[in-house]
Amino acid sequence: MSSKTQFQQRLNASRTNNPFSRRTSTQDLLNTVLPIHGTVVRFTMQSLGDPFYRLLGHPLNKDYAEIKSLASALWQENEAVEAITAALDATWESYDLQGAMTVYPYNNKVFATFKDPQPMPEPPKVEEEKEEEDKKKNPFGSSAKKRTAEPVYSVEVLRSTDPALTLNVLARARSQVLLASAPLVYGIEYIGRTLYTDDPRLVELAQATGCLSDE
Repeated sequence: MSSKTQFQQRLNASRTNNPFSRRTSTQDLLNTVLPIHGTVVRFTMQSLGDPFYRLLGHPLNKDYAEIKSLASALWQENEAVEAITAALDATWESYDLQGAMTVYPYNNKVFATFKDPQPMPEPPKVEEEKEEEDKKKNPFGSSAKKRTAEPVYSVEVLRSTDPALTLNVLARARSQVLLASAPLVYGIEYIGRTLYTDDPRLVELAQATGCLSDE
């Protein structure tokens, strides 16, 4: 066997045994995504109804249950929009928020991992090394594998049901940042989104103003 062939074989073996050189599936990576805090809250205008009716006491407009119609109405310059903007501004100011908060666009696959998170499996090589170490420490022990208890994850997933808080978050958030000083911007590209966050300030507000379990 030539020296070049031997070198290539050794190189391929090192790549196979190196856990950092192997590709990890997207699913494995997704299953390790966990919120920093134990509660996540989701913000969406879906199923929240007519905010003009709920916040201002205006006559009910069933068309505003559809987000495109609501966005179109909010884009108009009229007294009703000015009134709801004033109400949202006053409510937002009452929260006394400071600085920035991180929010994320909703992705159902990633969000599902919050409900059933799984740790990334250990590379096979690491498992083999552990077995060898156990045999050396206890050569007469049971041949059955001893497994440590799996870590327990507990993530509470909520959905905001308060139209004032939800509209404020959706209409003020820019990309993945929600600044406390950000102005309201209406439009389907904003209020038509679904956002989620584990920022404890927004979670606390959602719990105080109204939320449901999003299981």
